[in-house]
Amino acid sequence: MTLGAIGLGLAALVAATAWLVALVSFVRAWLIAERHPPFQALGPSRYFNWMGALPSMPPEARPHLGRAFRAFVCFFAAVIAVAVAGIVFAAPKPAL
Repeated sequence: MTLGAIGLGLAALVAATAWLVALVSFVRAWLIAERHPPFQALGPSRYFNWMGALPSMPPEARPHLGRAFRAFVCFFAAVIAVAVAGIVFAAPKPAL
């Protein structure tokens, strides 16, 4: 196994883990917000316009949202790292 394959596997693992952390954090924030009356007052629009519903989320949900957004950043950074590593290690090697 080459160093490139190990790096690609590690970056893919980081991307998958970050996606899972983001999903769990966002669901936890959403479940906390669903019990909050001002958030419930938004009605069904909170399901279709979830970006517009973010300012109405209670303070208890904010740490979970922050963790979700940081995990999304890690996910996209890992995806970019996989793409760059794939390009670098797939490039033809010059003959010596």
